[in-house]
Amino acid sequence: MKKYIFVISLLALFALTTAAFAQEADQKQGSKKATVKVVSVDASANTIEAKDTTGANVTLKISPQAKITKEGKAITLAEIKANDTLAIEYDEEGGNLTAKTVAVVAGKAKSSQP
Repeated sequence: MKKYIFVISLLALFALTTAAFAQEADQKQGSKKATVKVVSVDASANTIEAKDTTGANVTLKISPQAKITKEGKAITLAEIKANDTLAIEYDEEGGNLTAKTVAVVAGKAKSSQP
């Protein structure tokens, strides 16, 4: 019986340690921020084609949970128009950019890029 309790304790310790390392790895990757200018919006595909500050084209996949705002108020993806400037927070995985927050901002694109 003591042997089983010892094995179960070791397994529990291993599970907790693994979870802690996984959480730490997620925090290190973190989200990135950028400012982009909209070229086009495809609301049905949940994507935005945009240009970063270097003029390079980027495709942003908009997460279904993304928070999209304009002047502090929630809007839909369809309300974003070509030439809008966006401040975005995104994750990059395998060359794909997935936006978690999108805010329509006034003015020109700042010197940050995805």
